Amino acid sequence: MNSRWPDIRCASIPVDGLSALADLRREPGLRVLVVGARAWIRWDEPRVDGNGGDRSSGPLPPLLRRLLTLPGAEVFIPGERGRWHRPGESLPAFHVPAAIGGAIPGGSSLDAVVLPDRIHPESPDGTPPGAVPLRLVRDDSGCPRPATAQRSRIAALAGWADSAPSAWIEALTAAWAPSPSGDPGEAEVLLLGPVGRLPWVPGGTRFWGVSVLIPLGYRASPALGEPALREAVAAGPDDLAILDERGPELVPRGAFGRLSRASLRLALAQASPHPAPGEVGP
Repeated sequence: MNSRWPDIRCASIPVDGLSALADLRREPGLRVLVVGARAWIRWDEPRVDGNGGDRSSGPLPPLLRRLLTLPGAEVFIPGERGRWHRPGESLPAFHVPAAIGGAIPGGSSLDAVVLPDRIHPESPDGTPPGAVPLRLVRDDSGCPRPATAQRSRIAALAGWADSAPSAWIEALTAAWAPSPSGDPGEAEVLLLGPVGRLPWVPGGTRFWGVSVLIPLGYRASPALGEPALREAVAAGPDDLAILDERGPELVPRGAFGRLSRASLRLALAQASPHPAPGEVGP
């Protein structure tokens, strides 16, 4: 007997294959009957499309497409006198359960079978969760993280700039900061630049990240995305957040300016406690 996919109205699959239909729980008209190790599924006639046309010549519907990919799946079409046939066969399939194959199919809805129990929310036991401190831990993820920023002493950076091409220097932006120890000669500079253009400066610290800078080889714990980390350190929309061993630090993006050989020499002279002859003092 000839048949098309719209004629298929019933299927049988192993019970453990029902989980593959979980995302179709909201499909109307699906009835499921479990008999032994097999699940029998019955559905309504194919609905017409939005323009009133028959979908029989279109692609397989999601349910049938999913069923046909499951191991051990069988499909059936209705015949005369309430009997069911495999597609292309004239002899009836007498093992189709009467409860699922009758004019009014029995069984349960798919959502009641895939999720058979009502969900009962319960409060967590024990001590209520508290605040988790934000800290740095070793990054053992193996994920490559290119350096996007670097912090170093101005004197060490000036030594690099003496022999660096001007194009490399001017590809960077910099913000100057006093030394944490208070020594003017130990003033620091934070550099931002394209990947591969940051200088190799002795004693410098390299960072990865975009709007949150973290030293290379480390990551934040808990492992949060940059938006959550910025919220945790109260960073404003124009702040660059830095997380290192000193703790969180916020640097306004307006503090950064284009680096040049001249600006670096001027900053070095201003940071030096004893300017050399001919240099501008603080």
